[in-house]
Amino acid sequence: MSNLTRLTCAYFATVMSDWFYKLIIPLAIYKDTGSALYMAMSYAITYIPTIIFTLIGGVAADKYDRKKILVFGDAVCALLSLAFLISITYLNLDTLFAIIFAFSMSMISAFYIPAHQSIVTQIIDEDDYIKANSLMRGIDNSLMVVVPTLSVLIISTFSLNHAIAINVFSFAFSALLISTIKVSYATTHTDETEHTGLKKVWAQIVEGFNLAVSIKEVRNLCIMFVFVNIAISMFYSNFMYLLKEDLLASENEVGFAYSLAGIGALAGSFSARYIVKKYGEYNSVSLAAIGSMCCFAFIHFANSAQVLGTIWGGVNFFNSIIVIAYFTLRQKVVPKEKIGIVVAVTRSMVLLCVPLGAMQGGLLINHFDNGADALKLGATGFMGIASLLAVFMLLNQKKQAKSNIEESA
Repeated sequence: MSNLTRLTCAYFATVMSDWFYKLIIPLAIYKDTGSALYMAMSYAITYIPTIIFTLIGGVAADKYDRKKILVFGDAVCALLSLAFLISITYLNLDTLFAIIFAFSMSMISAFYIPAHQSIVTQIIDEDDYIKANSLMRGIDNSLMVVVPTLSVLIISTFSLNHAIAINVFSFAFSALLISTIKVSYATTHTDETEHTGLKKVWAQIVEGFNLAVSIKEVRNLCIMFVFVNIAISMFYSNFMYLLKEDLLASENEVGFAYSLAGIGALAGSFSARYIVKKYGEYNSVSLAAIGSMCCFAFIHFANSAQVLGTIWGGVNFFNSIIVIAYFTLRQKVVPKEKIGIVVAVTRSMVLLCVPLGAMQGGLLINHFDNGADALKLGATGFMGIASLLAVFMLLNQKKQAKSNIEESA
């Protein structure tokens, strides 16, 4: 079994478990309290540690053995899931432990994700980066569609405890599989006598930020990615509102619209490999941003849940290409010993766009009489800025290529 196959199977198990716990925690809290406030708190607590600790996780990914970070993270998640199962079954600590569990799992993911995206550069050849990123994104999008239905089926057929037990075994399986991966070289370690306090961590974060800014391709695409993510967060956070309030969709129509959106994302995941090979990472991101803008333009004419779901599926198709091409380019151009902190810095910038976009979308809906149209215009505006940046980058890339040809002549 190849390193890529092992990492892919482990990633499948981990992402499936992540989806399960994100659905299990609100259900456990609702079962214990029936409170919408506590359910909202669990969501906030799940999100906050990721923002706070991601930068530190990036420093750790470059300083320590990435493989050990992944194994340790999965093993701890398995133990936490087991403790959560015991608390629900025997100790009746559902709400309190659910909130602690949510916080702990989110904190672990802040260390896990930079290490996972960085270890790809250690275990496979550069030519296979696009294949690996396409597979990972395909798993994300497939499970996004399948796991909610699967988890409800398991819980309704068996019980909540059975779903948690699956989490325990999935995380343990991932840890075991990753432990068998062969790493071609060790992560660069800092001298043990070197100062490793907060000042050193901050210095490494600043170094990572400066490195991300100094690499033109990473800097340009990250700036464009910020506007893309604001637009997508504005719209997707209110997708249900548009379906129910603006289009008066039935429950079945809502489900079908979400399925169409998921199919688009999945198609983009597996098409990206061929598109990136043909046009290159940089051009693929730019072209996909322009394609996404074209889909946003059609949102204004959506007159049914099916049409809106199809259009949003198109947005997800191009967004999958953007993500995969961007990840692949970043893995190629960033020095391998520094990729962890660069991943963390750029990821933190993107993560901050999620609440910002969601908040802006909600404010537009509440402030204007025709909130749905205001939301569509606002999201399209941000995507328009991203597409203009994409056009500028394509023209600049063409100009640079022409200049290189003239110099070589």
